[in-house]
Amino acid sequence: MSRIKFDPDTVLLQDAIRGKIPRNISNEIISGVQKGSAVMKLAEEKEQTKVVEEITYMTGIGAYWVSEGQVIKTDSPRFVKAEMRAHKLAVIIPATREHLKHAMPNFFEKMKKEVIKAFHEKFDQAALVGVLSPWNRSALSVAAKAENIVNETADKYADINAAMGKVEEKDFEPNGLATVRAQRVKYRGTRDANGQPIFNQATKGEVDELLGLPVTYAPRESFAKKAVELIGDWNYAFYGILDDITYEILTEASLSSLKDEYGEPLNLAERDMIALKATMSVSWLIASDEAFSAIVPAGMQVEVATEPYGRKVKPKGKGRDKTQPEGVLDNPFSNLTTDELKANLLEAGIDFTGVRKRDDLIALLTGATGSSIEQNDVVEENDVAEENEG
Repeated sequence: MSRIKFDPDTVLLQDAIRGKIPRNISNEIISGVQKGSAVMKLAEEKEQTKVVEEITYMTGIGAYWVSEGQVIKTDSPRFVKAEMRAHKLAVIIPATREHLKHAMPNFFEKMKKEVIKAFHEKFDQAALVGVLSPWNRSALSVAAKAENIVNETADKYADINAAMGKVEEKDFEPNGLATVRAQRVKYRGTRDANGQPIFNQATKGEVDELLGLPVTYAPRESFAKKAVELIGDWNYAFYGILDDITYEILTEASLSSLKDEYGEPLNLAERDMIALKATMSVSWLIASDEAFSAIVPAGMQVEVATEPYGRKVKPKGKGRDKTQPEGVLDNPFSNLTTDELKANLLEAGIDFTGVRKRDDLIALLTGATGSSIEQNDVVEENDVAEENEG
């Protein structure tokens, strides 16, 4: 039996509970995510046609002075390969069951704003500071690896100048700064040695500038209090978006971190509610550690990025060692201790009351990656299948 294709003009939502969000709305959501994401404004988009997309860089080419008739020296170019792996980013939004009973041309239109906000906040959080990230390298962690960390002081001019200098020292060109809007008050109050303001607030159609750098703002949740500014040569950062956005209408799930008046997980069936689960696949890659620097709260300990070119993993039970694709981890939470898993869950605001097994904690974290609307609503592992049918 063929699946009913969702057409908001002719099909009831209850007759098409999973599939792809209509193309025009899916495109609007993707466009909205790109406009809302600080990372996507700064980094370069690469075409993502499959889950693992290979990118090849050529280095080692130089130029030489030559005399008339002299043989020109040639270099042996070095080709560097990197992989961009797409991971699923999901959001879950509760709604009333009434949405199932009517043809709702505006159903996805109503949900669009919240879906966009959740997607770009969670992607930025992973790419900028590495919170609940499926990738092992964020802008913050590579800056730490390159020793490009500056502790914040009361002098923002000195902070920004020092962070830019660390990137320039490695022969990269800082071309963008990501921060949170709460930092603006500090910028407006800072002047250089000549008494001139360092911050130029944008007029209509332009962007803010700080010491000549264009400033892009992310919601404060995206920085997770781990950094205050991230500066870099964003020509060395890439992202990709794979396929359209899929959806599933959940009717029987329990939302583990959305509590009812009794402090229990919200049960959709008991409350006569549904939830929209929307999923998109995105990739992220940083091509050079030294191209980024970070200004962090004084005393903040920053986790250093792991090696980008794969590592050996010993699977449990019988079997040979396997090397993972470069730049990715099979599961970023698999090497954490139980206490570390719980700390990550607490930081993400995810309730794990009654969850004791380490594998269940990992599953909860893995399922929560990107699943956040206000209260980080996630679905119990046993309630919903991981894959959406297209």
